[in-house]
Amino acid sequence: MKVLVCPAYYCLCLNDLEIMTPSWNNFCWQGGFDMIRSGRDKIETPEQFKQAEETVQKLDLDGLVVIGGDDSNTNACLLAEYFRNKNMKTLVIGCPKTIDGDLKCKEVPTSFGFDTACKIYSEMIGNVMIDARSTGKYYHFVRLMGRAASHITLECALQTHPNITIIGEEVAKIETEKMLIQMVETELEKRKQEGTYKHIFKGQSHFFGYEGRCGLPTNFDSTYCYALGYGAGALLQSGKTGLISSVCASPNAFLIVANLCAPVEEWTVGGTALTALMDVERRHGKFKPVIKKAMVELEGAPFKKFALWRDEWALKNCYISPGPVQFTGPGSDAISRTLLLELGAQA
Repeated sequence: MKVLVCPAYYCLCLNDLEIMTPSWNNFCWQGGFDMIRSGRDKIETPEQFKQAEETVQKLDLDGLVVIGGDDSNTNACLLAEYFRNKNMKTLVIGCPKTIDGDLKCKEVPTSFGFDTACKIYSEMIGNVMIDARSTGKYYHFVRLMGRAASHITLECALQTHPNITIIGEEVAKIETEKMLIQMVETELEKRKQEGTYKHIFKGQSHFFGYEGRCGLPTNFDSTYCYALGYGAGALLQSGKTGLISSVCASPNAFLIVANLCAPVEEWTVGGTALTALMDVERRHGKFKPVIKKAMVELEGAPFKKFALWRDEWALKNCYISPGPVQFTGPGSDAISRTLLLELGAQA
């Protein structure tokens, strides 16, 4: 069986690339996206679908495993339908990968990469908190990656307990960290003139972005990614297409119960129809089928947990510095607070 593992847009450019078999051992348990690369190009036009058709036929592919977020898996769903309508042999399976945490559903509760990125960001935030406590003269403003959804910000807040956290889903618009500093400085200067503020304010801005997506994967992400890849291979081998690989903990193959909190020995791989994640959105003036981004649910368990404590965090220094990612010993197999709360494994 000949299978290609790649981001969806590779189908548009493989005619110009030399396909080589790398030494997998050089990348095992180390992320691997520096090997297969990533990108945000989409497959949308009839010409692009035709080019994808020509590419997989030229390579004589039995299967295509598309790794990525909502856009990539939207492409996986559309390619699977396109290939089937053309009576082509190439099957398509998706795998959820995004640090943003905005590709999730009941059957696919998280994407690999989120756990690693949040632990790396939390370490950096914890370091800044220690500096804030030790110097006592700086106010640190930290902006995190995450695009439209605030899952990373919420998870890092649950891990580190900052004084103030702004969740994008609560507000219509968020200013940047530098703008926030300028706004505070303007307000405090006004209060100085009124004689109501006599202290010194020094703001330090930080943006933690690409640092979080290039670290060595956590034990959870490594194991989860391995299971998803195994599931994708099993689905292709059994002749399935148009599914996203998922992990469940249920002895009943017809009842997918996502429980990534269970021991790995109890995990079972399966597949969820990509169409189950699809919605219709208006983009560039046209309605298109896409996988809907999963935003932070203000009625969800993770946000409610955060909301329960944020008033106390605002007035007291309840900082937690998690330290670097651990690979052995206590805490090395811990999973994100967000996932624990969403799966009901933590109150």
